[in-house]
Amino acid sequence: MKRTAVIMAGGSGERFYPLSRRTRPKQLLPLVHATKAMIEESIERIESVIDPSDIFIITSEVLQPAIRRVVTSVPPQNIIAEPRKRNTAPCLALAAAVLQARYGNASEISVAVVTADQFIADVDVFREQVRMSLAFAETHPVL
Repeated sequence: MKRTAVIMAGGSGERFYPLSRRTRPKQLLPLVHATKAMIEESIERIESVIDPSDIFIITSEVLQPAIRRVVTSVPPQNIIAEPRKRNTAPCLALAAAVLQARYGNASEISVAVVTADQFIADVDVFREQVRMSLAFAETHPVL
């Protein structure tokens, strides 16, 4: 089973105004760590569970260039712009289509879906929960 991760990173830069802007929403700000953007922290949390080459970031066309500049551990072709911003379900549908095209048989892919702008205090517990969730999904007919 191929383990992958999708990081949703399509924010609009409205919640932390004036720090955040349309081209610099909270996932691109160092709000928790002094020198790391929140999206970098999200990648660090998941990359011990999922290889960076199997991490996909779904964002907007406006944010794609900035995220590609900030994110160096994920291949640039894995940073994908949505054709239109339409919230979570269409974001994940696009991700599913990308994963299907990249890896083939969808029944052989497990996906951890995370966000680019959350603070998670206990990273070790988070990683263990992701591992357990993926293992469960890989052995049961569940979404």
